Amino acid sequence: KNIQDIDSIKTIEEIFYLKNKEHLFCKYVKNKKDSYYLFVSAIDKYGNSKLHFLLYTLLISFSIGTIIAWVMTYLLAKKLLFPLYKFQHQITNISANNMNKMLVQNSNIIEINILTKAFNKMLNRLNKSYTSQKEFTSNASHELRTPLSRIILQIDTLLNDNTLAVHTRNYLGEMQKNTTHLNEMINSLLLLTNLNSRNIQEKLKPIRIDEVIFNSFEKVQHYYQDFQM
Repeated sequence: KNIQDIDSIKTIEEIFYLKNKEHLFCKYVKNKKDSYYLFVSAIDKYGNSKLHFLLYTLLISFSIGTIIAWVMTYLLAKKLLFPLYKFQHQITNISANNMNKMLVQNSNIIEINILTKAFNKMLNRLNKSYTSQKEFTSNASHELRTPLSRIILQIDTLLNDNTLAVHTRNYLGEMQKNTTHLNEMINSLLLLTNLNSRNIQEKLKPIRIDEVIFNSFEKVQHYYQDFQM
């Protein structure tokens, strides 16, 4: 390497080091007459080729091993999460019309079964509350229709009296409109409580949009005679 390294050979007698893939061996030899330095250099082509081959082998093995590990991890995670996907699919299809349908506990994972059991309990409570609400709405609508029908009939009877003053007749006419409107709202509310997903599909049929518009116009004009379209 330099003069100091050459001088140090006299002390340690030999040096071996590697420089740019070249192996260098230096030795100090001394006999009775004189002394000299021995330098030998060589390149280990066979060893270097083996190292390159080992490097390529490690890189290829690492790449293949990484791909295999990723695929196995993906398949294992997909298999473990399949019950969760199935659970998510079941609860997504639940609506107000099929809350009485309980989820099936057929998973091998204890946590999923516990979650399914808890969800079924919650679904059962919601179904009971929803059923009670529908029954109350239906019963209340039926009870309200009877007195409203009597009020409408009594107003019609009063309007047939020709001796009524104009102010009284107008007042009774407004009462008749409001009562009829309230009766129609109760009928609509009762209709909504009786509908479900099964008979909705059976009753649906194509209709003309212009008929819907004109029918709505007639209903609005019944309450607001000055309304124009």
